[in-house]
Amino acid sequence: MANLVLASKRELKSGSFWHVYRSEDNNKSEEFYFANPLKALRYAFILRSRHGAIIPKGVYSKLMADVKASKPEQSESTAPVESTEQAPAESKAKRTPRKRTAKKANTEPSTESK
Repeated sequence: MANLVLASKRELKSGSFWHVYRSEDNNKSEEFYFANPLKALRYAFILRSRHGAIIPKGVYSKLMADVKASKPEQSESTAPVESTEQAPAESKAKRTPRKRTAKKANTEPSTESK
C-alpha cells in the first residue's frame, strides 16, 4: 500500500473539523484535527515533505474547496467607501534623536576562583 496523506471532514458538537492523518499499510499515524481547513492543508503538505507521502487529488480538491469557501469574499456592499472630503494635514514634528548613554563598566571585583 502507498504512503498516503488522507483527510476527512468530521461534524462534532462543537463544529466541523478536518481529520488529517498519514496512512501506510492501513495504519494511521500522525493524526490531528483542525478547525481551519487551511491549517489542515498545510499539515498535509508538511506530512508530504517529511515522509514523501502522496496527497490524493480528491483529498486536495476537497480541502481547497473548503479553504476557498471559508475565505470571506469582499463584495461591493462591504467594501470601504472612499470619502470625498480631504483629511486635515497632519503636522510632522521633527523628532530629536535620543542621547545614547554609555554602559557602566563592571567595577565589582570578580569572585571567580581558578
